Amino acid sequence: MSPVMLDTRLHFGDKTQASSQSAGLPLLLVSKQGALKDHIDAAPNNGYYVLQVFDRGEYVLKVSGPSGWVFMPSEIALNVDGANDPCSQGKDINFHFQGFVVNGTVS
Repeated sequence: MSPVMLDTRLHFGDKTQASSQSAGLPLLLVSKQGALKDHIDAAPNNGYYVLQVFDRGEYVLKVSGPSGWVFMPSEIALNVDGANDPCSQGKDINFHFQGFVVNGTVS
């Protein structure tokens, strides 16, 4: 059985910022039960990730950015079956950077 390639990308509003902001951001592939199956850091030049999934099944794909960084969606449920999942159909999975959470008080 050949692996399914999960093609994903982190989107930042300004392409010139993508390389500095996406560098080192991990993408986590977690089983339905919560066990970490694989992880990879974003490509520093364009925010792309490619993960090979050898075992068919249900997974959750998560962006693990620094505290306060907001991505939409923050995670995506996948049923990797080698035929009907987005990547087997040639579709990318995209996470969009929304901004930062700021907490505190003004006095």
